[in-house]
Amino acid sequence: QFRSEELRADGTYELVSEQKPVSLQLGEPDPGLFQAGQGYAEVAPSELAAKIRQLLGYTSPGPAEKLQARIGDPKYKRDWAAYRQRLGLGQ
Repeated sequence: QFRSEELRADGTYELVSEQKPVSLQLGEPDPGLFQAGQGYAEVAPSELAAKIRQLLGYTSPGPAEKLQARIGDPKYKRDWAAYRQRLGLGQ
């Protein structure tokens, strides 16, 4: 059971959400839950930022996007390569 409560101004708590499981299945989850859906592609963070910028109608990258390309992308590529190597998938 999960309950979420918020503290009110008068010091009391108000229940805002309550959830109860309806079933429990032991074992390994369906591998399909971890597969990327059709139409999804693995992209570097700066590529994602560029796609979002394009969808929003902006023409030039902002400082955050430039920083992401300079610092975030190399880390992302290193981490992704290490992950694939751990799985035995190569580059």
